[in-house]
Amino acid sequence: METGFNFLNVVVHEALSIAIPFMVFTLFGFIVQTFRQLKNEFIARHGERRWWQLSGIVQANVRAAEQLGLKDELLQSGQAKKLWVLKQVELAAERIGIEIDANELSNMIETAVWDEFNRLKNNDTETSPLQ
Repeated sequence: METGFNFLNVVVHEALSIAIPFMVFTLFGFIVQTFRQLKNEFIARHGERRWWQLSGIVQANVRAAEQLGLKDELLQSGQAKKLWVLKQVELAAERIGIEIDANELSNMIETAVWDEFNRLKNNDTETSPLQ
């Protein structure tokens, strides 16, 4: 009985070690494709200059939320940081006259978080915002 269990354990472990990287790669591809579509739609409505303005604002606020989360207990969870960034970017966008819906903004924030995570992981100090 124990030999069968060990064999099953090894098979499941090997299957997961193959499946998980594939699923992550597929998810990343989906995120990239969705983001490209979002970017193109935004540029069609508002122009490329506004895209770079807003993406810079999002990137700066994501980095600020990460820094604030180090010392502010209220911003330690990922969801709290996202809500904080959402509020800050909505206010900034309103001040410069950019209308953006919450789903678009949420996708931009998720992409900026992904970029920031990869930048920190790779010790990359020069990453342009939301390329």
